[in-house]
Amino acid sequence: MTIQQTAESYIIADAICREKSITLDEALSKCRKKHIVIARQYIHYFLRKKLKDSIRLIDIGVNFGMKDHTTVLNSIRSIESRMLYKEFDIEVKYLSDRIDEALQEYRITEMSDIDIFIQNMERLVIPSSLNGKSKRTKELIDEVIKFVTA
Repeated sequence: MTIQQTAESYIIADAICREKSITLDEALSKCRKKHIVIARQYIHYFLRKKLKDSIRLIDIGVNFGMKDHTTVLNSIRSIESRMLYKEFDIEVKYLSDRIDEALQEYRITEMSDIDIFIQNMERLVIPSSLNGKSKRTKELIDEVIKFVTA
């Protein structure tokens, strides 16, 4: 994933988590509670749709819940099949609007905002199983910091 995709991915995931009243950690966990699974499926669906298919399924899976690309594909198909029902379609459109607003509002203007962003990015790209020991994770964080402060 590119740095821009990583930043936009976080914004999308965060917007869905706020609307579904769960934390990003819960969404990325292996929890199988229905409301968390559905939120995770929304994240997978909107990452693929909002990033204009430029993000690979494997990238979504690895960065959002340590899932296999087939799980991500199943999430996308699950949301699409539920959209046949009017109530569910309305919810998808509502979430889409909230995500669009979050992407438009996203502006980093002060150092404190950068610090918050970096902390959230660390939560996003460092799976708890790695405990911050991954060299690639450190490289990604360094790239994000350069991108944000540029």
